[in-house]
Amino acid sequence: MNLVPRAQRLLDYLRSAHVTVEREEDDLFEVGQLDSGGVVELVLFLEESFGVEIDPAMITREHFSSVKTVVALLDRLAPP
Repeated sequence: MNLVPRAQRLLDYLRSAHVTVEREEDDLFEVGQLDSGGVVELVLFLEESFGVEIDPAMITREHFSSVKTVVALLDRLAPP
């Protein structure tokens, strides 16, 4: 798996939070048991680590369903 740096940092964070993810497309809510509390922690990590501000309206399953969708959100908020 050849990941972009953002995806790798996100995967490292998720694994440190005991969320099991093998592929960028894996559904974080199914494979890693990510719940609403986990999403809040993830949002805080993203804001602190990538210097973005995530509007509460953007905190949806559509944007947080996989590493791939989270990285796409980061790319829109703060292009690499």
